[in-house]
Amino acid sequence: MKILVAYYSRTGHNQALAGKIAETLNADLEEIIDLKSRKGIVGWIIGGRDSMTKQLTKIKKTTKNPADYGLTILASPLWVGTAAPAMREYVTENKDKFQSIAVASVSGDGRPQTVVSDIEELSGLKLVSAFHISDAEFKNDYNQKFDDFIKSIIKGG
Repeated sequence: MKILVAYYSRTGHNQALAGKIAETLNADLEEIIDLKSRKGIVGWIIGGRDSMTKQLTKIKKTTKNPADYGLTILASPLWVGTAAPAMREYVTENKDKFQSIAVASVSGDGRPQTVVSDIEELSGLKLVSAFHISDAEFKNDYNQKFDDFIKSIIKGG
């Protein structure tokens, strides 16, 4: 099965995770670029507000078509219990193109179950698998959780 890993990352953590997933699964990688600045404390505050109110944002046009992939893995931080606005925009723009989806996230937000329902509602699909680690786990050891996620992807959920 052909796999696409589409990611949005403000700090670089989800970019690193997406790269590791893509390398492990021999998947293609697509960066989602928010055209609204989310840098610094002001960007962080505005990002939180936009997430809390489930706002969409403008993103740079992507190059890979999710319809060409059997699975798209979405990697994004959770902001106030939802996907970051750039990921919400990507899912909204492509919801009719996904064959199946999974979610991976590095985040300080401790409510990963809320992003599952958020992405399922936006896409109209049930997730194949979901993987979340905290910022602290990302900086230390998350190999067992990562391996379990990869195994669930290979088994198809």
